[in-house]
Amino acid sequence: MSITGLVMGDAWKDVTEENYFEEKDRWADHLVYIFERVLDINVRDYIEKIEEVTHKIFKEMEKEIEGSK
Repeated sequence: MSITGLVMGDAWKDVTEENYFEEKDRWADHLVYIFERVLDINVRDYIEKIEEVTHKIFKEMEKEIEGSK
């Protein structure tokens, strides 16, 4: 299953290296909460692994692509 949440603007501007992983986990937890609330189902008890991708990961991937030219 994949849940995508669009974050725009300055939503991550206050995230630092120190709280980056905490914020990623908080955001993932929030998305699962919204998903369960909207669909009125429980998925949290069945989640084995969560992979979170943020703008930081995309920026790192961009640099790798540019470096391979």
